[in-house]
Amino acid sequence: MLGRRNSPECVPLPPLADPAQHNMYFRDFDDWAMFNASAQTIDDINVFFEAVFTYIEFAKDSTLEPDWQSAAQQPAFNSAVQRLEVQQRDTVTLRYGKPVPFQTLLDGFERFGNNTLPDDPLRPADVRHNMNGQSMWFFWAAFIDSCLRLASSTSIPQSFWHGISRAILMGLLNDGVFRDRFTVTGFSADDAGRDLIRKHVRDLPEGDLQAELMTRLRESEIFS
Repeated sequence: MLGRRNSPECVPLPPLADPAQHNMYFRDFDDWAMFNASAQTIDDINVFFEAVFTYIEFAKDSTLEPDWQSAAQQPAFNSAVQRLEVQQRDTVTLRYGKPVPFQTLLDGFERFGNNTLPDDPLRPADVRHNMNGQSMWFFWAAFIDSCLRLASSTSIPQSFWHGISRAILMGLLNDGVFRDRFTVTGFSADDAGRDLIRKHVRDLPEGDLQAELMTRLRESEIFS
């Protein structure tokens, strides 16, 4: 699986993947989560979305963590997250393999974030895979947080979701810096900034990932 940067479960490959591999991943993700979502998946996404602003308020005010913890423990939310977690994890491993090649995944989310994936000829109605709504980065951060909270009492693999935390951080930093759709501080929109983002995402201690995602949510000013 995918986990911390020095974990033996990670495969350290250079970020030089075929972009078509990334397009296949994001195409599959959009297919089951949006374009051809099942009734169950739609219900599960709606259950998650109904609770997600509890996470956002917690990210803005740490004293509200009990509210988010309570929401994450509700049976309907718990079941919805577990089903969506399996679908997301299966999509990653289908297109990237097991163990997940860590650097390759980061490369895909970097390109997804800064809008440098090539057009996808197999999706002519919407050829470019990128993040449409900038707030969705932080919805994804909320989903990761809920997975990590449920990992101790379910079959959700914590190491995998720590790894996805880095991928989401990579994507949102690139989006804010290079697409300039929300505030991201500390990085310049040039090659030096791109390299610094890569180093920051790879070197951040595992225990600091969720706090970093919350920090970026607050500074984004999307939810102010």
